Amino acid sequence: MLRSLILLFAGLFLTACGSTGTSEYSKSDITGIPMTIKLIDYRSGLTVGLVNDSHSDRVTEYSEERHDAGIKIASDEIVATTIEYVQDQGYEKYALRGLAPLRSTTYSKCLEIDDPQGVRYMAITDNSSDDEKLVMQNSLIQLMSVYNMVYGAQRVSNPSGADLFYDNRDKLHQNNSGKQYR
Repeated sequence: MLRSLILLFAGLFLTACGSTGTSEYSKSDITGIPMTIKLIDYRSGLTVGLVNDSHSDRVTEYSEERHDAGIKIASDEIVATTIEYVQDQGYEKYALRGLAPLRSTTYSKCLEIDDPQGVRYMAITDNSSDDEKLVMQNSLIQLMSVYNMVYGAQRVSNPSGADLFYDNRDKLHQNNSGKQYR
């Protein structure tokens, strides 16, 4: 965890300084090239990810109403550095070419990357090796660390209005009182 945070801050520092460093992607290699990295958790239905500025316009993306706020837009350098970190963990050894399935009863999680090398995904099942699970775990820790630091202001459809917060509060109270809630 500490190593990944150090690598993240080093990447952010190099980006802020304008240095291209010795990374796989130089600034000229990534500027203007759309890139995406996203997690699909089939058990919870959660999809979160990052796209770069070359992929989507922030104003357009964030002002359009969506059903969730799972995708955030980061700089070209941040997304490229995150993808590079995931690749360094051993992602390519387990990646399959093509788009990750939208739904799956076999996979528990998929990590999908779309960059100049093409679209591919790494999937985890109950039968995945310990090494595959470790690669996925380290990659997801990094992705979620970066994701949580990226500002996002997505407009989300919420027909229930403020009741959303009250409903969730009531669910928490029910769970804490020993009652089962599904």
